[in-house]
Amino acid sequence: SGDYYNESKARKGLSEALKNSNPQAAMAHLERLIVLKDSLYQREIRETTSEFAAKYGNEKLQQSLEYERHQYRTVLWSTAIILLLATCAIALLIYLNKVRRQCYDILQREEKIRTDFFTNITHEFRTPLTVIHGASNHALKHLDDTDVIIDDLHAIVRHESRLLCLINQLLDIAKL
Repeated sequence: SGDYYNESKARKGLSEALKNSNPQAAMAHLERLIVLKDSLYQREIRETTSEFAAKYGNEKLQQSLEYERHQYRTVLWSTAIILLLATCAIALLIYLNKVRRQCYDILQREEKIRTDFFTNITHEFRTPLTVIHGASNHALKHLDDTDVIIDDLHAIVRHESRLLCLINQLLDIAKL
């Protein structure tokens, strides 16, 4: 505001010097006016430059903050996705372990059933064979006693029929 007052005074002095036809005073007022105008022009340039620099600095700061926010969101989402994938992988491993354990249990039960089946079949075959073997040996020892031989032959026939029935049942199971 002081420069504008001085500029106004310099114009007024120039105007009066020109009216009074005083070229030296007019020239001094003109030089003073030029210096004041240059000073005002330089101040306007500095103020405008300062405003643009501040505006540019604010824009750069805003861009920097936006970039940092974007980076933060990217890291946050990436972390969330990685945690989700890790959780899914762990759940899948737990599920596969459970399925493997169930398969192992099923195989163990099947093995027990198979072992029990063959143990029972062996027992079922051994009993009639033992009776047949014992009866035939007993009959051979008592060849002169027909009642003993007949009783032993009946036991052999009875157990031979039982053995044949078991073999047929086993063949029926094998067809399944």
